[in-house]
Amino acid sequence: MSHFNFGSKVRHVTTDNNTFSNYQSFLLGEHAWAELFKLPDDIVSYLWECVNDSYKENCNVKGSLAGNITSSLLLEDKNNVILSRVIPYINQDNIIREVSKNHLGSVLPKLSNFWVNYQYKTEFNPLHWHTGDLSFVIWLKVPYDWENEKQLDIVKDSNSLDKVGNFVFVWADDSKLESHVIFMNEHIEGHMAVFPSWLSHMVYPFYTSDDARVSISGNVEMIPNQ
Repeated sequence: MSHFNFGSKVRHVTTDNNTFSNYQSFLLGEHAWAELFKLPDDIVSYLWECVNDSYKENCNVKGSLAGNITSSLLLEDKNNVILSRVIPYINQDNIIREVSKNHLGSVLPKLSNFWVNYQYKTEFNPLHWHTGDLSFVIWLKVPYDWENEKQLDIVKDSNSLDKVGNFVFVWADDSKLESHVIFMNEHIEGHMAVFPSWLSHMVYPFYTSDDARVSISGNVEMIPNQ
């Protein structure tokens, strides 16, 4: 398991972005950031196995989450894939800079929360943030295309064409709110976004499909390495 040391000297960890495809790194205002990339097919298949196992166990954690959606089920990362095959291979500069704000000395990453969301037509995830140090979302199934959503009568004459059905980061910059949209369609399936847990985000409702939008979310916290 990777560990990070924060103190008077910050250790630089080389980033290996070749592990993932479609890799993008975003700076959101002065303090926020996000990493977006496509996971390898074997990791996506493994995550679907986790989702299928959670459906059998049916441990509903919706009551502890913000979403106004049909269900949120607890997941178990039995093979430790998130911490062993994902977190160590993304942009470590952002992770080190973020985690060093709250931690000194040597720390280890811990997957503190891990769940799957089932969102259906008209449902939404309101503006919220997470616990821990780092958070992530993985899109497994997106049964609609926001390009079709924006053609709906309630949307097409709006000044917010880019919001319907999409995932949006929100932050304050110079006393005003700013946002960054991640557009939803089948091409985002298998992609993962990692960002600071304090960064607010939301998911707008969709209307053109009766199928479930399936996504995974989770939080990583850093604990002292004893």
